[in-house]
Amino acid sequence: MTSRLVCGILMVAAVLVMPTSSWATMWTVAPGGFGDFLTITSALTDLSVMDGDTIKVVPGTYLEKLTIGKAVSLTSIGGPSVTTIDAGGLGTVLDISKGATVDGFTITGGSGDFLYGGIHVTSTDLVTITNNVITGNVPTSDLGLPVGGIFVDVGAKALIRGNDIHSNAALSVGGIFVPAGASADVIGNKIRGNGSSGPIAASIGGILYGGTGTIANNQITGNKATGTAGVSLEGADVTLVNNTISGNFGSVVGGVTLTFASTDATITNTIIHGNEGGTIKDLAGTASFLGGGYLTMSYSHVGFIGAGLPPGLFMVSPFLPPLFVAPESAGLLGPTILGDFHLLAASPDIDKGLDAAAIAAGLTTDLDGSPRFAGSAVDIGAYEFQTTAAIPEPNVLTLLTIGIVGIGIFGWRRWKRVA
Repeated sequence: MTSRLVCGILMVAAVLVMPTSSWATMWTVAPGGFGDFLTITSALTDLSVMDGDTIKVVPGTYLEKLTIGKAVSLTSIGGPSVTTIDAGGLGTVLDISKGATVDGFTITGGSGDFLYGGIHVTSTDLVTITNNVITGNVPTSDLGLPVGGIFVDVGAKALIRGNDIHSNAALSVGGIFVPAGASADVIGNKIRGNGSSGPIAASIGGILYGGTGTIANNQITGNKATGTAGVSLEGADVTLVNNTISGNFGSVVGGVTLTFASTDATITNTIIHGNEGGTIKDLAGTASFLGGGYLTMSYSHVGFIGAGLPPGLFMVSPFLPPLFVAPESAGLLGPTILGDFHLLAASPDIDKGLDAAAIAAGLTTDLDGSPRFAGSAVDIGAYEFQTTAAIPEPNVLTLLTIGIVGIGIFGWRRWKRVA
């Protein structure tokens, strides 16, 4: 009995004297001196800030280019409209080499003679990039494959969710590049108004994707390129679900290209329509592509496709327009962020999707955050036509109010204790 008691005391003592660095800590960056650090860089490089910690950033413009080598959560307090990280043309805005989260910033100023503008991910642990505005990043290097928005490097992993990636440009890729050997899920983003004016074969306006993952719930519009303006799939093992790819202007193709024979792509519940320069083309050559790659299209609304590609099953007629609220297209004057790509009530894409595909992709809401299942079947495209007003999920206060009504004074007293 005595030995057990001694062991128990020693275990408690060990816990009590554990260094505080083993516990996650929240730090604050405030330029006015009211936080723990004056700059984001000083927070990231401080030895007291450890993996698992959270760095909260108060509103302001931070003239910094950041190297994130810790698995921290870097989060703005006020959101991207009031919190900006601006590299000032001195290079890549964010270089991320460990499994960090970046949430709620405007990320801009990634310009100059560099390869990567907005964000460069090299971490083999998952990096989460969410709720940011990534804009105005224009690297001017003519070496390699320069990228304006986000580059997920070979071997790296990323979740790119809920961002507005617009008005970036580079000679190779304006928006997002996920090469072979990388893994990235690109979900619920607006990827619009990006540009690329480099050599035709390597000029992509929106997304160049050669990795593994899912592209879902995205609006990919208004991008322009001398090659492919919308999405180029190069040896990718990828699923496209509930995207709207429209209004892109490409000299080779406006919509989607399949450029390597090893590409395995499944396209479901997706609109690829109204793009200048063509809808879907196989640049690998029909025989080569069908011999080594695989393309499955179903429950989608796709304009006229290139010769030799499978026509798809349960497709909306290419002769019908999607009937967007106010579509806009990139043109001779350049990319555009304009346009409203919600569906009108008469759209042929309403209730024409496959529920199982949206469920498999984990989609419960559309790009607006409205319910994804609002009719007899899921809609095609990034936006769900809402036939009835969405009923919000009850919050804590609502549930407590119900408790007050149902159980009287007991519920009232409990509510006061919580409050």
